[in-house]
Amino acid sequence: MLSYLEVVLKKYLRSALSVGLSLCVVAVQAIDNPDAPDYLGSFESTAKVYETDLANSTSKSVDILEQYNAYHSFLDGELNRAYKL
Repeated sequence: MLSYLEVVLKKYLRSALSVGLSLCVVAVQAIDNPDAPDYLGSFESTAKVYETDLANSTSKSVDILEQYNAYHSFLDGELNRAYKL
């Protein structure tokens, strides 16, 4: 025959286990949401344009500084947008 303590522990252990499993299911669903916007893909495709322009640039004058400034402005805008998410 089970003691009172064992019965209570089994009851709370079963409750804790079911709550824990349900929280895991909710967390996994939040991480793998196929309907969520693809922020990383959008960032990478836009950043690649700037990076390709900089990599293929043969200019060593003010033009390259303007390209870096445009890239910096893009990165700053993306960072500010990410802070707001």
